[in-house]
Amino acid sequence: MIYIIIVSHGHDEYIEKLLANLDVNCSAYKVIVRDNKNSCSLKELVYSKSGVHYISGGQYGFGHNNNLAAKYVIGNFNVSPDDFFLFLNPDIIIQHQDLINFLNYVIQKKYRFATICLYRDFNKINHDYSVRNFPKFRDFFLSYAFGVNRTKLIKEEINNDLMVDWCAGSFMLIGVNEFVNVNGFDQKYFMYCEDIDLCYRLDLSGVRLHYVPGFSAIHYAHHDNRSFLSKAFRWHLKSTLRYLIRRGVLNINNYSAVESELTDCKVKSC
Repeated sequence: MIYIIIVSHGHDEYIEKLLANLDVNCSAYKVIVRDNKNSCSLKELVYSKSGVHYISGGQYGFGHNNNLAAKYVIGNFNVSPDDFFLFLNPDIIIQHQDLINFLNYVIQKKYRFATICLYRDFNKINHDYSVRNFPKFRDFFLSYAFGVNRTKLIKEEINNDLMVDWCAGSFMLIGVNEFVNVNGFDQKYFMYCEDIDLCYRLDLSGVRLHYVPGFSAIHYAHHDNRSFLSKAFRWHLKSTLRYLIRRGVLNINNYSAVESELTDCKVKSC
């Protein structure tokens, strides 16, 4: 069984389109929508789909919300360690049969952690570079300072299944047992780097990520502004520091103080 987890931060229209392309009564998967905004319209939409499960509650970050949904699945369904979680962004469009074909392929190949090729347009011309190498300190610096990202894999040159370092959390298929064994997402991240961190910890545990280019989906890929005066930039910087410390790239003895300063920082332009 595949448990599809979708977290909404006010993405009602996207989720409506996503669900319209799935067969929510299919016996191969169940769909769980975690509503971070407690939207009445989303609740009505989900309740109109008999095969979709709705979870509301407090407002949290990406990782925390996905963990809550995973916990809901484990507590409410007869979950097997061989089952999968599929973490999907609301702005993903994938056809039911394409999803079924991908799931059957992964099971046949005995992959326990996998992702597919994402495009930003329905003509499938513009790639979403969602598979990458693990970033180092220099990579983050170049990205912040010059907008240069050296970690992206050139997907146009990849035609066969390939083990990669990490993939964006927009489309992540992870074995339930593997996800639980690493304690899921680290909830101390907020919005950024949760996916890199999870892939890193899974890699350390011996679970490799398989990029499967033979299957694809559409990702609208909205990106928040990360200017130096934005909240998004501060959130991203906090997450970057946490990830680099975890990897041993940085040695900051009092990270909690740094995190507090970034959180309390007041910028009029935010």
